[in-house]
Amino acid sequence: MNKPGLVLSGGGSRGSYQIGAYRALKDNGIEICAVVGTSIGAINGAYIAQGDLDLACDVWEHIDYHTVFAETRGLLMDVEPLHTLLNETIDEDAVRHSPIRYGLTTYNLSDMKMEYLFIEDIPQGKLVDFIMASSNVPIFKRVVIDNKRYLDGGVYDPLPRKMLYDAGCHDMITIMIDINPISASDRIKYENLEELRITHSADLGHFLSVDPVVIRQNYDMGYYDALRALSQYEGGYYYLIPKNYRSVPLARAFNKRDIRPLVQDRTARSILNGSMTLRRLLIHLTLTRYWKSNYTMTWNELFTACAELTGELLAIPRYNALTLYELIKQILDSTDFIKASDSFQKHDHASLGEVILTGQTEFIRREYAAVALAENHPAITALLPALILAVPDVVIAAMFLKVIKNRRRNQ
Repeated sequence: MNKPGLVLSGGGSRGSYQIGAYRALKDNGIEICAVVGTSIGAINGAYIAQGDLDLACDVWEHIDYHTVFAETRGLLMDVEPLHTLLNETIDEDAVRHSPIRYGLTTYNLSDMKMEYLFIEDIPQGKLVDFIMASSNVPIFKRVVIDNKRYLDGGVYDPLPRKMLYDAGCHDMITIMIDINPISASDRIKYENLEELRITHSADLGHFLSVDPVVIRQNYDMGYYDALRALSQYEGGYYYLIPKNYRSVPLARAFNKRDIRPLVQDRTARSILNGSMTLRRLLIHLTLTRYWKSNYTMTWNELFTACAELTGELLAIPRYNALTLYELIKQILDSTDFIKASDSFQKHDHASLGEVILTGQTEFIRREYAAVALAENHPAITALLPALILAVPDVVIAAMFLKVIKNRRRNQ
């Protein structure tokens, strides 16, 4: 089997995600033949090519505002400290002699053209300068090399797959963290391309944020998302260890007996009648975020998606591997000790209706999450149509909680 090439998109300070993902690839014995990147992908790619993943992790662990930005006068931000950091940590000779071929992209403003440069195309002694050119987002002071002005390569091609493909590499792993997933490389039809794409399963934050907590979370997300891409985990938000739990009552797939008690109320039936069945409603509301599949979702997949939605709503920690059964147990443990607050309990039908009509959906989440609905608050049933429109995730989570609590009582 040929070694794949690695393609790293731009994405600013979200780049710790790429290092976490590459760590997962290394931990699984995956070796690459080349790495190409744009913007932060060009920076991370240089560390990968020189074979110093631990150094890359250390750089990300200690990065802060002052290691990237200098005091700025005028409209454009001064990133000379970043230039200094790269000069101190990137070994040009190691990159040039690496068994992993290195490449980057940048946009030549002077000549008005995109440049795809492998290490042999970059003049000796100017690697860091061209990495800075590749990373020169429009709000930074322009990078000038040999009297030519350069701009971030991501403005034209944030995921430069074309660069590797044209070099004869048709097996690729791509790690995408850019805001805009559409790139020039995506407009090309590739023949005989084998691609493993690793994408983030949750928001990575602002591309200029250097919050150490966010940087660490993105690293962890990259690590676990890569393992999921390698089919070690299931799920769309959590990292679920594949295991058949049909014999475990709490974790078996949905069935009609589960759904029937949820639709006894007349108002609920009015919503769920006709073509918009409960199953279709839940599929449409949970599929995109929690299950990367198509509309042929099985009852088992639907059950898993609802468990993930409920876990996220209840802030169950996600950066560890667990079984579906363990996730459900954590959900039940959380809801056993959470009650709707006194301020919520004082609301009647009319006042809760006013909260919904005025768009105060965060009040609903903050005050009871999915728990109050599961507790059959007297105002909730009559307001179910509005709740489904205002906070569909809360309604789904509440219905899911009813199912698993009924199962627990019947055990």
